[in-house]
Amino acid sequence: MSKNPKSVGPDDNEFRALWDRNFGPVTSYVGRRVYPHRDRANDLVAEVFIVAWRRFDAVPLPPEDLPWLYGVARKVVASHFRSVQSRLRLVERIADDLRGGTDTSTSIDPRIERALERLSDVDRELFRLICWERLSQKEAGLVVGLTAKAVERRLDRARLKVRYQIAGRDKPVTVISPASIPLNQFNNNERKVQ
Repeated sequence: MSKNPKSVGPDDNEFRALWDRNFGPVTSYVGRRVYPHRDRANDLVAEVFIVAWRRFDAVPLPPEDLPWLYGVARKVVASHFRSVQSRLRLVERIADDLRGGTDTSTSIDPRIERALERLSDVDRELFRLICWERLSQKEAGLVVGLTAKAVERRLDRARLKVRYQIAGRDKPVTVISPASIPLNQFNNNERKVQ
């Protein structure tokens, strides 16, 4: 394989020529491989050409540039599917955790996925670290810079949010205990003694 003699990034004309020659074939290659996820195809093609820009000195001269780009595209597509699978496994583990670990169903409830997307970045990362990476609360706390107790509190609140989201409510229902109601509210119903 002959290599491109450039040792620095390409100038605009060189990269445009690479793009013009190969954009169509690379787009077709990616599109055929991510058929169920066609909405991601353009992003994945862009990633291929970002790699080509960054590693322009490694791109072979034509006609060997297209097979090289196909190799990059193969890795980008494989990475995409690994991340999709990882996300699905995370959602399954969280669903299992929310069900109490008794259901072995592999179906994924889209409500769980939507509920997780509504969590803060830190809470979502805590779910991932504990459910996906199988870290303890203390270990997850070390990763995000929180104490184990803070992690426990955040996870409890996050689980409640996820459960309420799944149930179709935006916010948890506040349960009022009799001890939290001021005593003067009970006195309104008493008759005044004269």
